[in-house]
Amino acid sequence: MITTTLILFPIAILAGVMGAILGLGGGIIIVPALTLLFHVSMRTAVAASTVSIIATSTGAAVAYLNDKLTNIRVAMWLEMGTATGALSGALIAGYLDQRFLYIMFGLLLAYSGYNMFRTRKAELPGEVVPDRLSKKLNLAGSYYDRMLSRRVEYQVTRTIPGLIIMYFSGAAAGLLGIGAGIFKVPAMDQVMRMPFKASTATSNFMIGVTAASGAVVYFARGDVQPLVTGPVVLGVLVGSLIGARLMVRGYLYARDFPEAAKEIKASTLAEPGAMGMSYELADARVEDMRAEVWKLTRVTFTGAAILLRDKAAYRATSFRMAS
Repeated sequence: MITTTLILFPIAILAGVMGAILGLGGGIIIVPALTLLFHVSMRTAVAASTVSIIATSTGAAVAYLNDKLTNIRVAMWLEMGTATGALSGALIAGYLDQRFLYIMFGLLLAYSGYNMFRTRKAELPGEVVPDRLSKKLNLAGSYYDRMLSRRVEYQVTRTIPGLIIMYFSGAAAGLLGIGAGIFKVPAMDQVMRMPFKASTATSNFMIGVTAASGAVVYFARGDVQPLVTGPVVLGVLVGSLIGARLMVRGYLYARDFPEAAKEIKASTLAEPGAMGMSYELADARVEDMRAEVWKLTRVTFTGAAILLRDKAAYRATSFRMAS
């Protein structure tokens, strides 16, 4: 059993990382691993995955909320559909043959792979006209995208179709032990026209509530085995925290901008003082804004960039923190 736990734990971490980045619950990795590698029954695997999804949501949602990626108003609206669907799916699962569950899960994996491939280049939607209900519920949102270095403001449309899709995604979650992010993210991204990052963060916030609805049924039926579920939950929690950090941070490398890197390198070799640093300021607190000289009591930097001095907005700057 110790060997099984040692093997299962890193798999659960991987599932948590993938779940947090893609807005899924990690069940598409956990369920196949438990059934194929450890020969656990389908119902036990689904139950363990359902409970672990709560850990995925808890770990990732905290990071996304801190970075203001999650649209809580959209999540609360759509959760009415997913929670109801999850209860329905979990109740039905007890009466279905396990072979049928295997087939359904296989079809779900195929759809998941196809959908990820189809939307792999999507980042931001085009111009979106909000519908009447979206305006009434004030579902529009915004967040700061560090990769794009700007604030992204977006509108939400097709509010009712999104809610209907969420009911069926919740049913799939309760039936197959997944977070149903493969339905939630496309529903928000493609149907409701939200940006992909906001869709992923909102999905991670939602899947915990969805899974909790279905987990109640699996607990009551005795399908949750602590020796299987324990390492899965711990691993997924660790992985989701790692994945969420990778999602909200953006890194730029010289190899991605070869011409700019070549120009900077040539300029600095010819003129040693040609290169400067530009810091991205995320937050600053001023003691008294009416004062002639501002005294900063708190400063938070999110990143820095190397640039040429002759192309910078300011040729020289000075910055000093009062002790």
